[in-house]
Amino acid sequence: MKVQGQYSMSFYSDRLSDSKLKEITDFAVLCRHIKNELSEVVNKDPLRYIQMSKFDFQKEFRELVKSNIPSSFYIQLMDDVYLSYSNKFDQIKNKFVFKKVSDIKCMSNGEIKNKTNTKIDTVLSRTLTYLAREGDENILVWLPLIIEKKRRKEDKKFYTEIFDCINKFGIKRLSMTSESKRNRLLKKYFGTPLVFKSLTFRGMSRLTRPTITYNKDFRSTIKAFINISWVKFAKELSIPIKYSKNFHGKMKQYQNKTETSYKICVSKKGVRVILSCEKERDYPENKTNFVGVDVNTKHNLLQCSDNSYVDYDRRLFCVLANELKKTDEIKSQNKEYVVGTRRTNKISHLRRELVSNTRTRISEFCKELKTSGYDHVVFENLDKSFGRKKGKTEYDINQNRLMSELHICSIKDEFEHIARKYDIATSFVHPEYTSQTCSKCGCVESENRENQEEFKCVECGYKCNADLNASMNIRNRVASTVLRSELLQKTSIGNGTYEPKSLSRDKVKEVLLSFRKRPYLNGRLDKEFNFNLFR
Repeated sequence: MKVQGQYSMSFYSDRLSDSKLKEITDFAVLCRHIKNELSEVVNKDPLRYIQMSKFDFQKEFRELVKSNIPSSFYIQLMDDVYLSYSNKFDQIKNKFVFKKVSDIKCMSNGEIKNKTNTKIDTVLSRTLTYLAREGDENILVWLPLIIEKKRRKEDKKFYTEIFDCINKFGIKRLSMTSESKRNRLLKKYFGTPLVFKSLTFRGMSRLTRPTITYNKDFRSTIKAFINISWVKFAKELSIPIKYSKNFHGKMKQYQNKTETSYKICVSKKGVRVILSCEKERDYPENKTNFVGVDVNTKHNLLQCSDNSYVDYDRRLFCVLANELKKTDEIKSQNKEYVVGTRRTNKISHLRRELVSNTRTRISEFCKELKTSGYDHVVFENLDKSFGRKKGKTEYDINQNRLMSELHICSIKDEFEHIARKYDIATSFVHPEYTSQTCSKCGCVESENRENQEEFKCVECGYKCNADLNASMNIRNRVASTVLRSELLQKTSIGNGTYEPKSLSRDKVKEVLLSFRKRPYLNGRLDKEFNFNLFR
């Protein structure tokens, strides 16, 4: 199916004059300076500014910014600061969690070795968590209105319990507890303001002439120009660019607009201009030949539920790791050491080569999946919190650094982009408990993972490779009608693919356990149900 959407396209400058380069660079430095000034103001009281709407935020700083730069730039500039702090605050919100400690276990052999706490979720803890994230002084006024609007029984029950709990314990008492934790975390994570380092800025062009035009001088080596409205009133800036019809497409798609938004990035290599354009994109229809894929770094990069896999270039990564370790060693001996251009270029080249090699291997893997008859791939919906693990790897570098260099969190997006060309649909599921759940009986226990390599169920005794077991669990969450209806929802694209519902970790576990109770009765598998059907 074809879906109309907006996409971005990059254009690189070609033989840009020194005067134009200096003019663009000076303006980019000014924009960066203003962003950092706004960041310092917002960081003094982040909670106040983050709870503002985007319109109120712009209204707050409009007069301060308006005197320095034109209107076609300052709105986008304020949006960059607002979105940066909003994204950081959304990540911190996940830490505003209250739990009740119900049991403390001490594992000892003559002396205490370690201590484990069992924490449970209660109505009071949920209320405190909600107040820390969303609460304000008028919560008792607008909370009943939310309860009336909610149609689902689960939502009504959730907000009703919070409302009753506030009336029982008192809003002042609960607010003091929730605000104490919220202020403590805000002080920890907003101790220093966000610093904008890159020389980038966004603007809006309102020229009557086309945004991109071919060079009329056919004798010149410059093929085309990007024409945008510039800082001064009625002034136009033309940037010579490299243009390829095969890569950028037809020029008409960039010319049928009265207003064009653009982004300019300044670097040592020159100027890069990013334009938005409207274009139809083909999305594969949802089909039923599922295969689950687990992303990891221990033995391979992608492990499939049919026991096939894809690995990254370990030889190439070993060379990159050695260069990174050499740089770290020099920095540890001399803190004032600045990495030279030659070493920086070498590391950048190795990183680009590693990314290119991974894309090639994913493309070949998609061909193999299509040949094997698979037309729907299921991934975990990984985010930036994935892979926060301690310890060294086989390359003698930190585990988090390995995952960062391999771009683990963006592998799923890279795969989706490539798989679309082979008419393979892509769905995503919650990453919680995929490695702790038994794919045969449905048991969810952390003790099932004895080590990184092997999975052994503590109830049914099923043994399997840990990555293979995880990939089968990922597949089951789409293949099983019950799990699919409880955990997933259809994407807005309309091609029948799925994405995770907004559920907490505890809610995901509750669904998995309720699903397990149906086929698993009195310690044995029900004869009418077989988990292996979803393998």
